[in-house]
Amino acid sequence: MKKTLSVILSLVMIISAFFALPFESFAEVPGGSCGKSITYSFNNSTGELSLSGSGATYDYPDEYPGFYDYKDEITSIIVNDGITYLGEYLFYGLDSVLSVSLPSTVTQIYDNAFSECYYITDIYFSGTNSQWNSIAFGEGNDILTQALVHCSDGAVVSETEGLCGEDVSWNLDSDTGVLTLSGTGATDDYLLDSPTYSAYASVISTVAVEEGITALGEYLFYNMNGIISITLPGSVSEIGKAAFSGCTGLGDVYYSGTKAEWESISIASGNDCLTSATIHCSDGDIEPIGGDEPVDENSGTCGENAVWSFDASTGVLSISGSGATYDYENDYPGFYSKKSLISSIVVSQGITTIGEYLFYDIAKPTNISLPVSISEIKNGAFYGCDALSDVYYSGTKAQWGNITIDTFGNGVFNDATIHCTNGIYGSEDEEEPEYSCGENVFWSLNDDTGVLTLSGSGETNSYTNSYPGFYVYRTGITSIVVEEGITSIGAYLFFNLSDAVSISLPSTLSEIKAAAFSNCINLADVYYPGSNIQWKSISISETNNDYFIGANLHCSITVADNTALAAAIEEAYSYCEEDYTAESYWELMSVTQRYLYLLETPATQSEYDEATEAILEAIGKLDLLSNYHVSAFNEGVVVLLNADGNETTLVFANYINDYCEVLDVVEDGIINAKDYAYLLKNY
Repeated sequence: MKKTLSVILSLVMIISAFFALPFESFAEVPGGSCGKSITYSFNNSTGELSLSGSGATYDYPDEYPGFYDYKDEITSIIVNDGITYLGEYLFYGLDSVLSVSLPSTVTQIYDNAFSECYYITDIYFSGTNSQWNSIAFGEGNDILTQALVHCSDGAVVSETEGLCGEDVSWNLDSDTGVLTLSGTGATDDYLLDSPTYSAYASVISTVAVEEGITALGEYLFYNMNGIISITLPGSVSEIGKAAFSGCTGLGDVYYSGTKAEWESISIASGNDCLTSATIHCSDGDIEPIGGDEPVDENSGTCGENAVWSFDASTGVLSISGSGATYDYENDYPGFYSKKSLISSIVVSQGITTIGEYLFYDIAKPTNISLPVSISEIKNGAFYGCDALSDVYYSGTKAQWGNITIDTFGNGVFNDATIHCTNGIYGSEDEEEPEYSCGENVFWSLNDDTGVLTLSGSGETNSYTNSYPGFYVYRTGITSIVVEEGITSIGAYLFFNLSDAVSISLPSTLSEIKAAAFSNCINLADVYYPGSNIQWKSISISETNNDYFIGANLHCSITVADNTALAAAIEEAYSYCEEDYTAESYWELMSVTQRYLYLLETPATQSEYDEATEAILEAIGKLDLLSNYHVSAFNEGVVVLLNADGNETTLVFANYINDYCEVLDVVEDGIINAKDYAYLLKNY
């Protein structure tokens, strides 16, 4: 607090409050900056990420924006009006996003802004078709051309016709939603790719297949759940596997032939959506298979004695039975149509072999449970399962090591953490493995306690494009200890150690780099052996270290910052005689000097307590009557020290004339302002 007094000379008037000020823990605020004039906010109850402001966002070629910590929770993106440029890698890897809203103010979307956003199906653009087509799109944004773009003057349909067979073409009327197939012979199969018109699936409500077409290829209308009716000609004699898989909205099939002719059509498996619709033939209707009972599309076979089932409420895919599953080198299992809904996989006891490409491109699950009965995992079984990070195996580490895992397409097991009944696979050779994570820094992990320890000296490595050795054990790490001697924590060192709840840091630490603690979502406590004054001198990057900064800081010594007081006393000393000495107060000054020294110098708590106790004992001689306190407050410099919750007041005299006359309001033996100024100046 600053007061102006009417006195002859300018008065030194400073009040310094020495309160213990530990870091306050605060709730993670899901918001931040992603451009010079752009902020983001994330609503974790709706999954909506919103960007607001004006101008350009930042580019992110070498790091992630702050909202990347919520990547698995973000299901929609809203970019508000005023934003003109979406930067490089801005939304990279947000593979849970289904829809994006963009303003007409956007004029450029730079390279890879939407790279690996695999599941975006709809883009809502507030401008016209013409404005959309004038946007400058960088490379790596293919999903924006595959999704359906809704503009103010209608959907963007960049292609309205094309081929889907050697002699079969397609045409789409985007105004009516009618897709027409015409020509002769068979359409193409689409086992490994998709027909061009599938990009406009949300626009297509009706399909008309004209006379002359004889066969509908595999996966021809795969997952086009907006189709409610289809017209088929009498010339159709074959419908390939899964041609209508995932067409859950299909209710009516209009067939130009008779019921008997319909029954003669060869309809392959995976077409339950077709056969469960009402078939309107020229001589009457064929009721759906099973009458009014719905066809169960949440289960099926995937082996001679193996079946699958999917629980839509939990997202769990279960494989049960016995023996080997089928291989799917040239085919897909029945659950493939639900791949974007599957969040975890459970394989039950009895299954011995996971066939080729069984879980191909099931990209969202982060964990899988495997039984001890598994003896073989074939080529490509987990190809494209990029999110898989944890494998829970019901056998021992030794038993896991005996499983035959074909190399191709199963690299995910090299990075995932394998949880066995007797610990994490890979740690059986050494109970507490020790490896390097810096030129002179090593790590070790205690499996029993979950404590990760870093020891050595100097800087750790940064891991922008790789992972430290302990990353494979991350789900077992519950606390971290960084020992004395280590000076710098590198970028992404502790990335995704989401089970760690505490960390102990050394007094030698001087730097924490960007994203060192990214996605450490459960980090609650940080322990530091120095004072809170020392802590402030550590360079801590604010980039993707939100969880660390928001944790509770526990310093061994908590003292007040004396910066303001030091400046005031320095000014006070300038009014005093240069040759002033305070030999008569040497004993007290030496104690006070120790106190000041401890404010900015490493010390033990006992040393700090000893110095403080001596000062407070002397200060305690003051008369602290209420009226005296108020008088002193208005005339002099009042310093409040907080010790064990008891507030004590030390009054330094105010200098009221050119001759440094001292208002003597303290007893002999109590250091006054001039003594204190001399002490700070000279010691």
